[in-house]
Amino acid sequence: MKKALLRSAVATAVLAGATVSAAPAANAGSCVGSMCGTVVNQTSLGMRVAMGWCSEDDRYEPLGSSCPSGIRGLSPHSSTDGWGDVDAYEIPYRCTFWVDIKNFWGWEGTKVQGAGWYKIDTDDVAYIRNYECRGV
Repeated sequence: MKKALLRSAVATAVLAGATVSAAPAANAGSCVGSMCGTVVNQTSLGMRVAMGWCSEDDRYEPLGSSCPSGIRGLSPHSSTDGWGDVDAYEIPYRCTFWVDIKNFWGWEGTKVQGAGWYKIDTDDVAYIRNYECRGV
């Protein structure tokens, strides 16, 4: 409920100050105030993040999907802080990541996720804290 209220407030704020744009909101890559989707890679594995995402409704896309766009590499033990709004992170084939999500309301908890692309919200910070890859 709290997250829904935040999204409603954020949407109202964005609409109040919005200009006409042909790009869908999911691809805008815009921070809201000082909130930007951020990925913190706390592992020794390099990874990829997406600056754009095709749909607000879909939270997951398989590897090879054309949905994530503006793909950038994220080095081990580094963060996307200062890059702008990051929309997703990729978990490589045959890998599992342990991800802690923190947002405006606090910790959402730890997620154990397999291969694919995972959407994060503008108020999310995804801490990639551990990984396991088999046969890679």
